[in-house]
Amino acid sequence: MEYYKTFEFKGVKVFISKALTIQDEIYIYKKVNLPFIGTIFGCKGISLPN
Repeated sequence: MEYYKTFEFKGVKVFISKALTIQDEIYIYKKVNLPFIGTIFGCKGISLPN
């Protein structure tokens, strides 16, 4: 049983919990790339269930 939905963004796999509400369209974007920490992504179209 899988607990995550898998998406791919520019060669990077993104795992989103199925417990979250996912709209028909989601937008995943790169916020910033920090040395020693790595890339931080943001998203729209994903929310907590009511």
